[in-house]
Amino acid sequence: MPSYTDDGFLIVKEMHSCEHFEPVPGRLFCMKECWYCKWSGFQDNDTENDTDSSICRYPGNRQP
Repeated sequence: MPSYTDDGFLIVKEMHSCEHFEPVPGRLFCMKECWYCKWSGFQDNDTENDTDSSICRYPGNRQP
């Protein structure tokens, strides 16, 4: 069952992917995972190993 923040945003793991995947602009290496998706917040902290989950900011994945 998916988990959501208090604001209704989907909590995702780095290996998660969905049909709304869009690559982060400027990345040389890109796999279809949330870690590389422009909608997730993994790239916001700019360190690849300090967290195992993030927030998906895609409006269609937000819980009302």
